[in-house]
Amino acid sequence: MSHFSKIKTKLKDLTIIKKTLTDLKYSYTEGQNLQIDGYGSRTLGVDLAVRIGSGYEVGLKWNEAAGSYDLIADWYGVRTKPEKLMQNIMQRYAYHKVSSEIQKQGLMISEESRLKDGSLKLVVRQWS
Repeated sequence: MSHFSKIKTKLKDLTIIKKTLTDLKYSYTEGQNLQIDGYGSRTLGVDLAVRIGSGYEVGLKWNEAAGSYDLIADWYGVRTKPEKLMQNIMQRYAYHKVSSEIQKQGLMISEESRLKDGSLKLVVRQWS
């Protein structure tokens, strides 16, 4: 019996995913024939293996049908709650995605602050 579980995400841009992981201080490995470990010496092929602390690595694998990456892990051995991990990744991913899109429109982030609820407030201005 496999312990690997898959979480569908809306993560599509690998460059932004890598920036996100770097910001969160998670190391990652990218390459062909990459595997993450699970219980009982089981392994699973992934596109990106992410080390988020002690325990098993988390993998990102491209889901062609969905057009986005799935987050895959043996969560019993990861030692991080998947909900918390996804919240952190999605917030930082959204930040980089917004930053990328506003720069394409000739805008820039002039202020950013973290609100009490943990969300980010961004103030965007046009380049002068």
